[in-house]
Amino acid sequence: SEVRPGDFVLSRTTAPVVSACIRALSKGIPAAVIGRDLGKSLTALAKKVRKTAEHDDVPAFVESCLDWRDREIQKLEKKIPVPEAAIDALGDRASCLVAFADVSDTVDEIFERIDGVCREDGSTDRVDFSNTHQVKGSERDRVFMFVETFMQPRKDRVTGEWLPPADEERRIRYVATTRAKNELVYVTGVKKMTRRSHGGEE
Repeated sequence: SEVRPGDFVLSRTTAPVVSACIRALSKGIPAAVIGRDLGKSLTALAKKVRKTAEHDDVPAFVESCLDWRDREIQKLEKKIPVPEAAIDALGDRASCLVAFADVSDTVDEIFERIDGVCREDGSTDRVDFSNTHQVKGSERDRVFMFVETFMQPRKDRVTGEWLPPADEERRIRYVATTRAKNELVYVTGVKKMTRRSHGGEE
């Protein structure tokens, strides 16, 4: 409710800002999720998911999306070393589709929402929601940061122990915290969407 045109809202991954952008739009706040080719990528995935759904309705679409996610993750998990970044990116894409599906009554509406929310370029005439990668080199006077989506620990696949965040995660967090010219607002209560959950939180 406090965001205004010209603000950035940043997350480590895309799915949390998709949900937040949808909420902002529902309150009449001009907003978009920015990311080069994000809309095209999600539309292409949604078409693939729709073809394999048992019925052409939202629940079947979501089930098909989660099935696709699990199948693709299983393939990646067989590789050595396991490509953790690719697995996270795949799970994030699936969570984005689920976020759109959660506020849609029909599958056609999912496509309409993707088209209406996703933009390739930033604009100070609206609130721009984004993952950190998309805003490297850009600054805004005020930035809202979903702080709990950053610096997430990772479980060791062999020992089951939780490991501290990698150095790369520290660099990504640094990028996010330095996008604000004047004011940086930490937003809590928004966690990273996990690849194991249907729109849930870790």
